[in-house]
Amino acid sequence: MKIKCLNCNDIIESKHVHDFVTCKCYKASEALYGAFRDVLAANRSKGINPTDSAALDAFYEVVFKGVALDGGDEYTKIIGDVKTVEFLNESI
Repeated sequence: MKIKCLNCNDIIESKHVHDFVTCKCYKASEALYGAFRDVLAANRSKGINPTDSAALDAFYEVVFKGVALDGGDEYTKIIGDVKTVEFLNESI
C-alpha cells in the first residue's frame, strides 16, 4: 500500500505486515503530543492544574497531523489524519 500525505507531500509505502512507516509531519506531531501528554501527567502527579483526558483529546485533534501506514497490502492500517491522504497505485 502506498499513500501521499497532503500536509508534507511525503509518499510512504508499507511493503509487508510489520512495515510501519510515517511521514515527516506525523513524526513531529507524535513527538509534540508525547511531550504534552508527559507535562499533563507530571502536573497531575503534583496536584498542579489537574486536567482530564479531554484536554489531551482536544490537543490531539488540533495538533496531530500526518499519517502512518502499516500492514502492506495484506493488512493495511492507516493511522493519523486520514482526511489528508491521497492513495497511490503507481510505483515510486
